[in-house]
Amino acid sequence: MLQQIRASGAKAVLIVLAGIIYVVGVLYADVMFLSIVQGMFPTGFLRTFAVVGAFLAGFTAILLPVAMHWWFAPGAQKIVGYLFYAVDLTIMILNVILAFQINQGALDSNLALWKSFCPAVPVLCVVGWGLLYTLDNSHKIRDAQIALHHAQVLRVSQGMEAGMNTPEVQGYLQDVGIQATKDMATQLSGHIAPGHSKAMQNGHSNQVENGKQAMPPLLEK
Repeated sequence: MLQQIRASGAKAVLIVLAGIIYVVGVLYADVMFLSIVQGMFPTGFLRTFAVVGAFLAGFTAILLPVAMHWWFAPGAQKIVGYLFYAVDLTIMILNVILAFQINQGALDSNLALWKSFCPAVPVLCVVGWGLLYTLDNSHKIRDAQIALHHAQVLRVSQGMEAGMNTPEVQGYLQDVGIQATKDMATQLSGHIAPGHSKAMQNGHSNQVENGKQAMPPLLEK
């Protein structure tokens, strides 16, 4: 038991020391890259963002191992993660060599070509992380849920359309239409204007009186 505790403690110490060495090496590479591109940075407040952007390759080198252990799912996302990690480390190595050759004044022809592309390293990091995010399994789960919902809606719609054509539903709708027509006719007949109704009554009374006057008088007994 005591031996296992010592072994686990020694392992933890080694992991911490390895992490410190790793971070120091990454910072060293980023400082060398900063010495290459800082002459192109704008002045003022925007210079701070440019300096942070110059360290994106180092931040990527630190975050990628953690992401591959805790985040990336097996399959395309993890494969792209390993490739992105290899490319990022290669870029950092090229930047260190380029910085030394620029300082010595003897620039190799191959590295001269890389010098024209190295300012785009932060954008390459953005592209890599964006691609890894799009390969996350959460997008696949969401797409599957949306596809299932659409399939359910389509099935219900097709079922409703088929049900509308059945004799039972058609007869029910016809009965409902007849009853609605009756209710509307009853409602309309009960809402005749009062003045119009009184005029109709007066006209009817006048017709009765005129009829009486036109009739010949009866013989008196």
